[in-house]
Amino acid sequence: MLNHDEILLLQKAYVETASTWGNCVIDGNHKTANRMNRGLIRLRNKINRNSDLATEVLLPLLDHNDPAVRLSAATDMLQIGISQEKAELTLFNLSNNPNIHVLQLMAKINLSMWEEKKEIKT
Repeated sequence: MLNHDEILLLQKAYVETASTWGNCVIDGNHKTANRMNRGLIRLRNKINRNSDLATEVLLPLLDHNDPAVRLSAATDMLQIGISQEKAELTLFNLSNNPNIHVLQLMAKINLSMWEEKKEIKT
């Protein structure tokens, strides 16, 4: 298990990557957005090895002021399978926020895909 400082460094890397990704998506800089997305996937894979670690890193990010960070964290939490109700609520709130441009649409799509996945399981 990582110590507190290592968890904070992992959170910082996640926030910086997700924030840059969101800004690039909004600005239409798809090349950099794709590179940042690959970085988010690597970070998710690193924290996915341990659900306690994933919870420690991602759960606080649902309250971050950057909607791209909240969107990324909520989506990753659903994929990892942690705090799914909170992650789902975060996506719902983002999907109803017209002030976040294309991130609103991405939240709607991710929420819709999650709801379809839940229906298939039941």
